[in-house]
Amino acid sequence: MSETLLETKDVADRLCISVRRVRKLLATEQLSHVKIGRQFFVPEYALEDFLFEHMVHSKAGNTQNRTPKCR
Repeated sequence: MSETLLETKDVADRLCISVRRVRKLLATEQLSHVKIGRQFFVPEYALEDFLFEHMVHSKAGNTQNRTPKCR
């Protein structure tokens, strides 16, 4: 198993949200994670699954692949 584990700050950066919000997602078990000692890590596949499950598709049918950018 060579899956990359992301720290909470890395997940926050990728989702363009705060670390506090990531911790809330972990606490409510909405985002799968691994706890090692006092630290939480999110496997990349778990982040991809989370995004897929929460995706809202456009009614316009726009199929262009766009990478979201944080402001």
